[in-house]
Amino acid sequence: MKYILASNWKANFTFEEAKIWFESIGSKYNEVRNEVRIIAAVPYVYVHYLSSYGIVDVFAQNVSHVKQGAFTGEVTVSMLKSVNCKGCIVGHSERRHIFGENDDIINKKILSLQENSMEIIFCIGEKLEERKEGKTKEVLFNQIVNGLKDFERFDLLIVAYEPVWAIGTGVPIEIPDLIDAENFIRKIFKDNFNIDNLTLLYGGSVDKEFVKKIKQETTMNGALIGSASWKPDGFIQIIDNFINA
Repeated sequence: MKYILASNWKANFTFEEAKIWFESIGSKYNEVRNEVRIIAAVPYVYVHYLSSYGIVDVFAQNVSHVKQGAFTGEVTVSMLKSVNCKGCIVGHSERRHIFGENDDIINKKILSLQENSMEIIFCIGEKLEERKEGKTKEVLFNQIVNGLKDFERFDLLIVAYEPVWAIGTGVPIEIPDLIDAENFIRKIFKDNFNIDNLTLLYGGSVDKEFVKKIKQETTMNGALIGSASWKPDGFIQIIDNFINA
């Protein structure tokens, strides 16, 4: 199995910084590409240029739920596809909870990406109050079933479990809790979609030490990484630690 390490840039990087990152990581990737797949989810304005490097897979961090038309400022799936974007993150907690995206909007985005045969990193995860109230599994179930309504192309799907309370806090989930969540998510896909080979990543305060635990102590397929991946040297250390774990 080839693992996945995905870097989510969020609203960061100047154009010069983006080029330096790609040149640095691209050189490293040539050494390890048989063992791990590297994805960079970059701001829209860099997608076309960075895709031309042809090494690291370039994803967008978001996409519109509309296909085309008089929607000022929207970026559609067909636009992304036309500039060689490989795929897109959908349902990230910052989109859900800061920008108010609900399961219906997320589902429309996913179906539009499916229609264009583009890959999807589908983010799911519970808030801290939901976890404290014992609603983690209910939240995950609803996000998955509602977000994937009428979805069929599971070969395009990568799921990222990102508990909201662990994102940007520096405190990742405890491994026993991660194993429990992983088993539950895989069971949802088996029971509801007859999928038993789900590609599943963990995200939430992932660093160079926690990636070793992900590989050694779970059967997750890799990680979606935020700030720890933004400096090339830091991300290279994450790659090395993960491969050598």
